[in-house]
Amino acid sequence: LSDADRADVIRGIGNTAAQGGTQRLREAVDTTRRLIPHISSQIEEGVVGYVLALLPRLAKAQITVGGRRAATLARNLSAIWAARLVLGRPVGQDAFIDALFRSIPDIVRRHIAPSTLLAAHKGAWQAGALPESDPERILGAIADPIERALLSVTLPRVPAGVRGEALCGALASAAKYQAEIIGWLLLPRLLKEDLVPATTIETVADIVSAVTAGGYALQGFGSTKEWIRNVRSEVAKSPLGQDSADYLFNVVVRHFNPSAQLSAAVGDRTSTDPVADGFALWLRCERALGIKSGIADKPRRAA
Repeated sequence: LSDADRADVIRGIGNTAAQGGTQRLREAVDTTRRLIPHISSQIEEGVVGYVLALLPRLAKAQITVGGRRAATLARNLSAIWAARLVLGRPVGQDAFIDALFRSIPDIVRRHIAPSTLLAAHKGAWQAGALPESDPERILGAIADPIERALLSVTLPRVPAGVRGEALCGALASAAKYQAEIIGWLLLPRLLKEDLVPATTIETVADIVSAVTAGGYALQGFGSTKEWIRNVRSEVAKSPLGQDSADYLFNVVVRHFNPSAQLSAAVGDRTSTDPVADGFALWLRCERALGIKSGIADKPRRAA
């Protein structure tokens, strides 16, 4: 620790979590975790070239890096690059230097001048070519619409217009029931924070209002009504608040109602357990946003 960090520890700074700090930390960790594979795919060739160029330079300084440590360094390069993006810090060389200093165990056992590692880094960096990796480029490369929708909100340093375009495009590409669940969980944040243009908020609000307006009228034969009652029972067992539980119930019966599917409506015929699918997506969104409702502690299955 630096002297400043030690002084903060002595003063007790951080003993009490700042308001909203827990949620922000959960969101940052989850966003970083989900970013890592996308970052890795973008900078993989550059990472491999960098590590190969770095190893002989470290060896000249009597720092031996074996195969496992080299693989760990490569993983750390992508992970720290992703973490710095989420924290709004510079990437590129800054990320690689950060990862290098955190990945060489020799500095714990013996003194190694920082200039030695910096010299090895400089030569290796010049030997490889790494692509730029900004948030806009990352969003555009994500194929999964759910992932793109969530990252469009949680990634920092993204212009509002780019966020809005990415979010609307993702919701349009997702299955309708997925877009409705994502919209419900994102809308409060979009209304509270200045993240996207007003037109994007209106689009998300329209998706949500289609579910909330008027609830859902029970219809169909006896077996359909029994299915709907079972869905209501399973959703009610969840730790969701009343409004959220009612919303999820409406989403499920709108899209998976057996009588609706027989009439070629919008139901997803590939799903055998729509309530469980709804809970899984709900939990995925909550994790991305740093929210904890307790769904993970009480998984439910539909009847």
